[in-house]
Amino acid sequence: MKEEHPYEAVMERCHARVQSLLENGSQEEREYAKEHNVSLSPLFEGGHRFVLSVTTIATPHDGTTLVNMVDFTNRFFDLQKAVLEAVAVASNAPYTSEIYDFKLDQWGLRRQPGESFDHYFERLKRSPVWTSTDTARYDLSVPGAETLNRWVKASPNTYYLSFSTERTYRGALTGNYYPELGMNAFSAIVCAPFLGSYRNAALGIDDRWLENDGIVNTVSMNGPKRGSSDRIVPYDGALKKGVWNDMGTYNVDHLEIIGVDPNPSFDIRAFYLRLAEQLASLRP
Repeated sequence: MKEEHPYEAVMERCHARVQSLLENGSQEEREYAKEHNVSLSPLFEGGHRFVLSVTTIATPHDGTTLVNMVDFTNRFFDLQKAVLEAVAVASNAPYTSEIYDFKLDQWGLRRQPGESFDHYFERLKRSPVWTSTDTARYDLSVPGAETLNRWVKASPNTYYLSFSTERTYRGALTGNYYPELGMNAFSAIVCAPFLGSYRNAALGIDDRWLENDGIVNTVSMNGPKRGSSDRIVPYDGALKKGVWNDMGTYNVDHLEIIGVDPNPSFDIRAFYLRLAEQLASLRP
């Protein structure tokens, strides 16, 4: 990776954080390396202008309230255990065998030799990982996204593009938002109804948060707002550096825009080809 050949970043999740880390580095990591007399990874040094543009697609810049749908209670863990048992039955393997590796070794959650699955699962339930702020789940929450937005700042050297999506309609009687016909079945049944009705005054989650694409609240997609000083401007035909160019809202659900569940009425190939041509025309 060289600065004379910067790359274009198209993202669904982590948006500008990687670019900000490359350009600004991490003060926390620098202080740790100095205090413990260890070498600092070049990743955390800062000063690397490798990224010409950042494009986010249906990204939860301000978090998604879908995180609030799942509470790590006994009911949740019982459901997960039941799913693992069902997978074991379907694969004709005893559920007590290692049918799934949670990849949580850094939390001390590697299954020990000879440890029963039930004992391992009980240890898993008691782990601090479920309440930690050092997880993707927290980063995707509204408070977590706001925390990240405080230090992730738009660079004057980079173009930022944000594409939003929605696939719901407002109910006249309730004011809630409901999935449109054609939304991915899982999103329509499990996720969209929760997103379209969840309000939380303590978090500042009001009616503006109800429109969604089945996974993310549409209001969260056009750029960071909570905890951020970044500017968001409507795209007027000319992309601008250092601000979020709001490229508009598309009537597709989350899984459609990322190509998981194609929508016959939305030409996803043409969408990404146009985007690729637009990004290829940018100059440092």
